[in-house]
Amino acid sequence: MPTPARSKTDSNSGNNKRMTTQPRQWGPSAPGKLFTRTVDWSLRLSTDSYHLRVGSTALQGNVAELERLRVSSGMFWATLALSLPGRGPISLDGIPNADAKEMATVVAQAVRKARVAELLRNFNQALRPVLQWASSARGACKAQLTARGWLTREFKEVQSNLKPGQLAELLTEPDVVRHLNAQRPELKDAVALWRRNFNEVADDINERHLTRELQESKAFFEQVEKSDRTRSALTAPPALIAPPSRRFFWESTSLGTADGK
Repeated sequence: MPTPARSKTDSNSGNNKRMTTQPRQWGPSAPGKLFTRTVDWSLRLSTDSYHLRVGSTALQGNVAELERLRVSSGMFWATLALSLPGRGPISLDGIPNADAKEMATVVAQAVRKARVAELLRNFNQALRPVLQWASSARGACKAQLTARGWLTREFKEVQSNLKPGQLAELLTEPDVVRHLNAQRPELKDAVALWRRNFNEVADDINERHLTRELQESKAFFEQVEKSDRTRSALTAPPALIAPPSRRFFWESTSLGTADGK
């Protein structure tokens, strides 16, 4: 009895499963080795590790170490430039351009996944510089407003340059976003401040500070004006401050003149 043919969908599902569970491997093609005279090499990528063979030398490590992999395409074959920890630059050749492009994409995805996993393992430690910067920036803003009354352009540049880097892309990863949402408010507020453009933050602070100053000044001058009116009323002659009915009585009787006439 013949074996039933597998559907195209089943075949593709099987291929996708194998691609995600089995290591990926790349190397130079036979024509590539012949024409570029490259050393025989291969790069095998597992879930979170790599195995690189260059001639008789075998290297392995965490996939995140491949972050600085660079691909330069040629007419037919591409050149790979690697910089691994503790080793000098490595240049590999003879891989077809299409294979090199695919390898670079897969490696970049694996590196990103490894960095996200590392960030989640050491989340508090990784975000400590963000917490420290946010606290320092808030204190600096208060001190600047007290001393100068305004957050200047130079102040904005200094604080912007002090912001920790290299986390922006990772903090947009869905796994990281979910993890961050479960953290304490202090950390979430610090990250929210860090994500914003500091020039915009400073402009908002300046605007709020100016509005508050204007309101306080208005209240102050209204109080001064009220005090002036009160002082004028207290120092005015009795006839000027007496009620109208009393002034009419005073002026319409003999009591209104000194001699009583």
